[in-house]
Parts: sequence; C-alpha cells; structure tokens
Amino acid sequence: MNIISRNELITLYHASKSGIHGAIAPISREQCDFGKGFYVGTDRKQPLTLICNYPKAKIYIFLRN
Repeated sequence: MNIISRNELITLYHASKSGIHGAIAPISREQCDFGKGFYVGTDRKQPLTLICNYPKAKIYIFLRN
C-alpha cells in the first residue's frame, strides 16, 4: 500500500456504463460493496474491468493535489 503525501499529485479514475449526467451525488445502489457513493480509485485497470462490455461506457480521470 502506498501512502499519499499531502502535496502529491494523484490521479483518480471513475468508470460509468453510460456516462455521468447531471450533478455527481451518492445515489448508487444500496447493494454496492461499500454502500452508496461515488467510487474512484488509483488503479486505471480496476474501473475498466467493470465497463469493458458496455458500448456507451466512459472512464473519467481526476487529478488531485
């Protein structure tokens, strides 16, 4: 596990089966692994595995420091 320092630039990834429409809000299904939320991660491959078979899928990249 890597610890992110306070001023380190990090890249976060989010995947969507049909794209994000409107404001981002924690309105996901209750049955998600970690409950409702807007999930992002630091490994680009992980969200891609969730959307690879969806023709309108999108991946979003967020830069944060």
